[in-house]
Amino acid sequence: MKEAEIFVSTSKFEGFPLAVTEAMSIGLPVVGFRNCNALADIIIDGETGILADDVSDMANKLSMLMENKILRKNIGYKAHLAMSKFSPEVVWDKWKEIVEDAISAK
Repeated sequence: MKEAEIFVSTSKFEGFPLAVTEAMSIGLPVVGFRNCNALADIIIDGETGILADDVSDMANKLSMLMENKILRKNIGYKAHLAMSKFSPEVVWDKWKEIVEDAISAK
């Protein structure tokens, strides 16, 4: 994945798109389908990734990204920053809080 310049998700359904968040965390711009709710929840269209309406639209948006290195880098950088909310420190702190709340509720 580190050798790639674009990550494409062709999923129509996802629970939590781990591969997408991994790609974003290393600065890859992601292109996926808008009707995949999990992607639409994670990607800010045109900012932290690109959402396509259908296969034809995806092809057009991929072409746009392939032809524009600056756009790829900008979206990838913003994607990387956006994934900080899933950093190990943030996630572990939230889990710790949940466990401590559960213990104190007894």
